[in-house]
Amino acid sequence: MKVNYAGTVPISTLDWTGKAAVTIFFRGCPFRCPYCQNYPYIEGTDFVELEFVE
Repeated sequence: MKVNYAGTVPISTLDWTGKAAVTIFFRGCPFRCPYCQNYPYIEGTDFVELEFVE
């Protein structure tokens, strides 16, 4: 299975309050929120195998 991979933040302390987490971003969000900090990830393609993300 292929997924539209955008990037990874290896250590994030902002995405899960009180925890350290790995954040994985995928492209293709159907929303166009004006405040989105991930706007560069909305469009484009970079299909990779799911095993790459895992």
